[in-house]
Amino acid sequence: MVDKQKTTDWRVLFASVRGSSHERQNLPNQDAIALWQPSALKLPLILAVSDGHGSAKSFRSEIGSQLAVEIAISCLRGLIEPESSLDKLAQESQLSKQIVTAWRKAVNAHLEQEAFNEQEIAKLREKGGNSACQSLEHNPLLAYGATLLAVLVTEDFILYLQLGDGDILCVSPNGVIRRPFSEDKNLIANETYSLCMKEAWQYFRWRIVPLDEPPPMILVATDGYSNSFADEADFIQIGRDYLELIRSEGSEQVAQDLETFLAATSRGGSGDDITLGIIKKLDERDIIDTLKILKAALQEYQQENETLSQKIASLEASKQQESVNTEIVP
Repeated sequence: MVDKQKTTDWRVLFASVRGSSHERQNLPNQDAIALWQPSALKLPLILAVSDGHGSAKSFRSEIGSQLAVEIAISCLRGLIEPESSLDKLAQESQLSKQIVTAWRKAVNAHLEQEAFNEQEIAKLREKGGNSACQSLEHNPLLAYGATLLAVLVTEDFILYLQLGDGDILCVSPNGVIRRPFSEDKNLIANETYSLCMKEAWQYFRWRIVPLDEPPPMILVATDGYSNSFADEADFIQIGRDYLELIRSEGSEQVAQDLETFLAATSRGGSGDDITLGIIKKLDERDIIDTLKILKAALQEYQQENETLSQKIASLEASKQQESVNTEIVP
């Protein structure tokens, strides 16, 4: 019987680019992305993406987003430890609280080490006025505000997590696109939920589905990507486009080109930072990648065969030498 894990490769491609408007304003990339995949090309894996808020009050959001992805991965790893079980997945609010609590603790620790300086406060007052400074005094976590999206893939199930804006798309092998979450009607215009909100854990959305065969290709992106398109139909087309690109050019080539794609989209669209992660299990239609795998396997086989032939030749030579030595013994 063939081991499924030994015959499948799970590729994760990702990139994050500073938005063109942030370049003009000399602002950092406030997005963050992190991957946990302990066994290369195998399951389990966790991909986390966070978008630091761009408002004047969130002037340390690039730190908040980085903390968010690191903490999300740390907490989600607990679901796949040996002592874990699917019963834990039913306690979504507990895990949401765990993520929020850990994030707040990390942010407060950073604040203790690096308190807000006069330059930061002066810039905030210049951009947002006294009311913005008062808001920060009331809730210092505003400076680190960020959203969070994450996907956990195991051999048995896929878990989707979302707090705030951003997009997760699931693309079937035939190019059918769906979202794990419906549109949140409570979010209007540029409003979003954030880790810095009071009781932020209440606004998490979770979904757990079995790992079907064949599984979908999963795209996880900050809202700078979708905001670069005129409408929903134009945006979700990227799912089919990336599927075809990976099949025609190979995942390695797409990974190399990803930053260029995202930077061009930002310049021609939202001007915001854009971050994208793609999770894909290779299948028979991924011709370029399949050929590379087969060639690598053939090369490995040839090397093993050559090594085996050398061992056989060495053993035969030893045997012949032993026979010669036996014959000349008086």
